[in-house]
Amino acid sequence: MLDKPAVEGLEFVRAWDVGAVSMISLTPLLFSLVFVALWIGVCVGHFGVDVQVATTTAFTVAVFVVTAGMSECLVVIEADLTDGCTRSTCDSAICVLGQSYGEYGRRYGRQV
Repeated sequence: MLDKPAVEGLEFVRAWDVGAVSMISLTPLLFSLVFVALWIGVCVGHFGVDVQVATTTAFTVAVFVVTAGMSECLVVIEADLTDGCTRSTCDSAICVLGQSYGEYGRRYGRQV
């Protein structure tokens, strides 16, 4: 056999769809703005609450909606970024064919 094995591998390049990421990122913001308008309209029009109180309450809840929504987006993005390397045997973006990363590391002196 060979003294030095040939370095072979595949390079997986992940790309983000800007339109899809923008839509997902802006959904909590748009939802919170619609919520603010509905909240103020219902509180002032139907219940007769002071406009300042309704506005303050609406924006307080809207900030929570944006924070929770963006946190969920970040969790999904983080899971997507780490999912590719946990399911495949990869060293950064280059995946080694035919052997696990642990075996690759032991064979070529890399820390696992």
